[in-house]
Amino acid sequence: MSQLIKKKLRSETAGKPVSEATIKMTSNTLSAAIMRLWAMGFHLQSVSQLRSRHCKALAEDWLREGYSVNTIVNNLCRLRRLGHWIGRDDLVPNNAAAIWLNVKRPKPGSSRAKVEIVAAVQDLKQHAPAR
Repeated sequence: MSQLIKKKLRSETAGKPVSEATIKMTSNTLSAAIMRLWAMGFHLQSVSQLRSRHCKALAEDWLREGYSVNTIVNNLCRLRRLGHWIGRDDLVPNNAAAIWLNVKRPKPGSSRAKVEIVAAVQDLKQHAPAR
């Protein structure tokens, strides 16, 4: 997968250099997302089987696990880019964190954002199916 990511990132940047750190982070994030989906019971055989419901389940899981909103948004952006590469531009909608999780990227130093995140996690836990 890392070769595909490197090739796609290099071809999309219109001559701008892409750092090895960006390539590595994108590769790690996408690989971890696929492995997490597998652990959650979504046994995808190919990246082409990835759908919006899988990305939403990941976002909800990341929020429950305590990931920051910024990390979730960044991960969703990487999944959105993957969707573009595989011809699924609707894989992750713009503002997916706000739509799916009812959270917004916090403003620096905002305590209100922490309250909203806690409320969103509590709401997810109340509506989560029993495991």
